[in-house]
Parts: sequence; C-alpha cells; structure tokens
Amino acid sequence: DGKASDSAEDENSEEEKTEEKAANPDKEIVGYWEDGLAIYADGTREERKVIEDDHRKLSETELDREGLWEENFQSHKDSKPYGPMSVGADIGFPKSRALFGLPEHASSSMLKNTAGPRAEYSDPFRLYNLDVFEYDLDVPMALYGAVPLLISQSVNTGTSGVFWFNPTETFVDIQDDDRHAGKLSHWSSESGIIDLFFIPGPSPAEFYDQYAKLTGLLALPPMFSLGYHQCRWNYKDEQDVYQVHSKFEELDYPYDVLWLDI
Repeated sequence: DGKASDSAEDENSEEEKTEEKAANPDKEIVGYWEDGLAIYADGTREERKVIEDDHRKLSETELDREGLWEENFQSHKDSKPYGPMSVGADIGFPKSRALFGLPEHASSSMLKNTAGPRAEYSDPFRLYNLDVFEYDLDVPMALYGAVPLLISQSVNTGTSGVFWFNPTETFVDIQDDDRHAGKLSHWSSESGIIDLFFIPGPSPAEFYDQYAKLTGLLALPPMFSLGYHQCRWNYKDEQDVYQVHSKFEELDYPYDVLWLDI
C-alpha cells in the first residue's frame, strides 16, 4: 500500500508541474510570493486562480494525509511530531451586526463575512505575521501583524469583544447569525490550547481599559520617536543616503530619524 500511495503522490506532483508549464509554457519561475503565487523571470507574477465555492472541502484522502504530520513550502519544512492538534471555537455576538479588529489585513475596518450565504470573501481571515511586498487589497490574507482581538459594536449591547490568546497560525471566519440578529465567529488555531478572554465593556473607553489591563499598557515613547521618520526600502549606497539627507536640509524640512531599511 505504501508503494502504491507514494507512486500516486509522485504522479499527482508531476501532473501539477505539467499543468503549471502548460499554463505558462514560456515563463521561467524564479521564486514565489508569500501568498504562494509564482514570480516569473520577466518580472510578472502568477495570476490568482478563481476559487470554486466548495474549495474548502477536502477529499477523504486529503483529510487523512495532507499536512497532518508535516508541511512544506519551498525549502522550509514544518514538522508536527504529535500530528494534528488544532483547536477551535464558535463565538457569537447576538444583536450585533458590526465586528471590528483582527489586524492586520488590507480590508475594510468593519469585518466582512467570510462564510455563509452573504460571504464577501471566500477564505477566512488569517492571523500569521508576514512581510508581504505588493500585497493585494480587499482580501483576508495575512500581513505584518496578527492581533487576535475581535470587537463588537452595537446600539443594543454596546462595545464588547474577545481576546483569543493563542500565538499559532489562526483562521477566523465571520458570518451572519440571523437566528440571533447578530454575528458569528469561528476560530481555528493550528495547535495550543483554548485560552479565551471575554471583554465586557460596555463603553469603548471601558473596553480598551480592560484590554490594556489584560495585555499591558504602552510604554511612554521617547520624544524623538514622535517626530518625522524618513525610511525607504533599498537605499543604494552611502552616497544615496547623504543625498536624501542633503535634500531635507535644502528644503528646511525637519526630520528626527533616517532609517536604513535593508
């Protein structure tokens, strides 16, 4: 059985490579973006495929095998010595139609539905720190920060929310809960435990005071950090940096910090 399974996997892998070459026969892949899309030698990138409505459904074979004991991305391997250990929970917000939070995503401040008949996204919000160059807009893909804080704002219930205290990769679905005239959230983390904090509010000021007591207050920043910071990715050399500084002097434009980003 093992040989048959390995042979089937090799065939599937070869089929995927053949399909990729057939779709872009004249393009050489030189790398991949953080979202898994290919980067081609001519500077273009792979187009995101249209996702079918049932794309989240796994076959019995995928449920039994794919990613349960290890995951691979290019040269990176993430082993799971104890196998699949995901945890999850459903958290509802009755009589509330407005949910906020779950930073950081390039989407609207009020979270859009990712599940249910009125879903505007086909994938859940992903919480996983990534340095994404030229990220897409209006999508639930992960970006630079991940804060598992979900906030409900309602005329009926005031301001309240939950803090999902789990640092592993997490996915959050948002959908309408018509039965309770509110919203429903589904949380799923790849490992760890369910460590959940309910933050009652009910006013915005009380809510954030309670949240600050939970996570700690921000330290008073130094004075220079409150000024203008000049930063640009990929300064070419020392002369380039001095030229930028000279231009600020010429224009009499004050700045406090000049960052060398890479």
